Amino acid sequence: MSRWWPALAAVAVVVVTALIGLLGNWWKPPPWVARSPRTHRVVFAAALAVLVGLTLVQVLVLQGPGNANGGNGGNTQSPGTRTAAPSQSGYDVFLGDLPPKLGTSNVTQVLPHGLEGRYSRPLVVACPTDPATDRVRDVTYSLAKRYIGFHATLHGFNPTPDESLVQVTLFLDKQDGRAFRFAIGQPQDVDIDVDVTDVDDLRIEVGCQNPSASAILIDPELHHR
Repeated sequence: MSRWWPALAAVAVVVVTALIGLLGNWWKPPPWVARSPRTHRVVFAAALAVLVGLTLVQVLVLQGPGNANGGNGGNTQSPGTRTAAPSQSGYDVFLGDLPPKLGTSNVTQVLPHGLEGRYSRPLVVACPTDPATDRVRDVTYSLAKRYIGFHATLHGFNPTPDESLVQVTLFLDKQDGRAFRFAIGQPQDVDIDVDVTDVDDLRIEVGCQNPSASAILIDPELHHR
């Protein structure tokens, strides 16, 4: 409704001005009666007071509960702004946004050649180059008991397609590992959904039958408390 106040203010000024003009034409003082400058000043001041009053009313309406910054409709955050560490529950954090605690050199967010642009927010762990002496590659993230769930989609990739296995094992603190396997070339990716309530460290371990393969975690995210 406040959008109508400028129009109402304009109408009020026009009406007041018209009334002043009509009254001025209706009453003509006798020639021997001099016009009082004070009368003109009073009329002008009255019209100005009406305009100022209507402007103040409009300002008060615009600053009402629905439009004030502290009201129910207030929003001090710019559109499109995303806070890094919100306090509300249920917030999802991409695992790639956390700095690795250990094994930084074993993980990357760059997809292998041939998969560019196919997946969003990936974490890629290359397979060990020599399964005889270098059996696994791992990376550890500190969760600090801030999350209740971890979800990702596992995809295995090899530039030369074969049917070799790629295995990702998740270790939650000192617990036994939980393994997820993907056979290169299989049509369906593997869903990973793990409860990480009260977990301090998440270690991701990758082992492969073919050293040229890679394990790709698609959209790995942590569910905030």
